[in-house]
Amino acid sequence: MEKTNIAIMVAIISSITAILTTLISFKIKNYHDEREINKKVILESLDPLIIITDDLRNKLLNLIDRDKKKDTLLKDTLKQLSDNFNGSSSSKYYELWKDEFDFIKWTNQLGHYSMSLLYITALYFSRAYYIRTKLPFLKLKSSTDKELIDKINDVRISMGGEFGIWDEIQDSAGIFIKKESENEFMNYWEFCNEIYVNKKYYYFYKVIDFYEDFDHKTEIEKENMTESLSRLNLYLNEIRIHKKLSLE
Repeated sequence: MEKTNIAIMVAIISSITAILTTLISFKIKNYHDEREINKKVILESLDPLIIITDDLRNKLLNLIDRDKKKDTLLKDTLKQLSDNFNGSSSSKYYELWKDEFDFIKWTNQLGHYSMSLLYITALYFSRAYYIRTKLPFLKLKSSTDKELIDKINDVRISMGGEFGIWDEIQDSAGIFIKKESENEFMNYWEFCNEIYVNKKYYYFYKVIDFYEDFDHKTEIEKENMTESLSRLNLYLNEIRIHKKLSLE
């Protein structure tokens, strides 16, 4: 009888030990899985959006500074881009391109300022669109989700409106630059090629029009754009620090 009781006790202890071992292993696995998810969120979502948000903000600040100095480089080169699609030049400064090689040369020289601005804007829209649509799967806190969306929407509103880049066009511009592969986007040359060589200029007409008339924006409108980008960038860095600390 005593041996039976001991055997039962041993069996119970073994079962409890096995359950505890399984639970501990499960928790350790969950911990490592959570760390991997956090790493992926930082590398694939937060870091790229932080970088492109800062890039777009710096581009706009530079554009605002040029505008104050009555610099017309952006307006003139965007006009040259549209002239080449209309087939007639209304500018006394620029000639029409003879072929795509003229265009490539232009994107490396005089046109780089305007084309890189269009590219960075499209890349920002794409990164922001990714966050807005994938946020439920990024394992952020619910309060963080809401505040991040609010700050992305602030940028969206500042660049939108009746005379801005409409919401659907912001999303479409972002989708335009996205490749089929996960987290892969056109580079600058591929973007330029799509716009001119593959005749996708009109897909981007509203964005081009927005920047061509940038000098007509009020100081408050311009400030809203740069400040909303600054707030978004600051908040993204706060989330990143929190995520990074959770990995240590």
